[in-house]
Amino acid sequence: MNRTRRYTLISLLAAFVFIFGSMAGMSMILKARERQLLTQSGTTVVESPVQAWEGLENTGEEKPGAADSYTLTESQMENAIINWAAQSSLSLHDPVEGQLSMEDAIQCGKDWLGKMGFGRRDREDPWAIRATLGVPVSGWVSQEQLAPYHSFWMIRVSSKAMEAELVMNAVTGQVWEAIVKQYDEMPEKLPGEALPLFMELAGVEVSAADSEIVTSDGARAYVKVEDTRLYGVVEMGKAQTDIAVVSEAGSWDMRPYMEGMKDATVTTLYIDVDQL
Repeated sequence: MNRTRRYTLISLLAAFVFIFGSMAGMSMILKARERQLLTQSGTTVVESPVQAWEGLENTGEEKPGAADSYTLTESQMENAIINWAAQSSLSLHDPVEGQLSMEDAIQCGKDWLGKMGFGRRDREDPWAIRATLGVPVSGWVSQEQLAPYHSFWMIRVSSKAMEAELVMNAVTGQVWEAIVKQYDEMPEKLPGEALPLFMELAGVEVSAADSEIVTSDGARAYVKVEDTRLYGVVEMGKAQTDIAVVSEAGSWDMRPYMEGMKDATVTTLYIDVDQL
């Protein structure tokens, strides 16, 4: 009886060893197969929708300006603006060689607001800033990489006194479109005064031959740049809007104050292309 029990225990032990050994062996085989597949297939890399300047030699695209100060040609600027205006959505990406970093783009945005007379920092009013880099999907339908000047930094600045949305070219750092809402004060410059400075900061040279048109109430100014398809617009008006709530730490949300909507002076600035 003892001998039979001993044989039974040995048989059970052998069975357990076989089962666990088989499981361990199968696991090792699967891991080896996984390593083989990864080695054969490689890693999937999502290609950036824009091309770095160093790669443009193969496309015949000319690298504009000096390495530390890019200046786009009229044609490059027009193409970038047309693609931006025709966008259906954006493809977000990281900066490539020749494009501004997030830190540099945010600093350019702050400098632009200061030069245009928006958002004076003479009070305890913390700013919350968000920045996103993207290229219009409409300009990337062919899945071919675009030149880096087709990308734009979208910068949003919020405080208790102001909210600004800037569209900045990712190569030049120039603001080509902006909406600025001010709650506690009027803009320093009316549209007729702001337009020449806006065009200058955007990299568009306006000569004395370019006639500037200002509406009778002074709320809109327009200029068409001679011998180009570019034109610039600055508009000012009133609107009721939610106001940003910004904490001392700089975080923010768009909940309106308890009293509801608040009046704001809204200044809209943009450069566009006449496609007629």
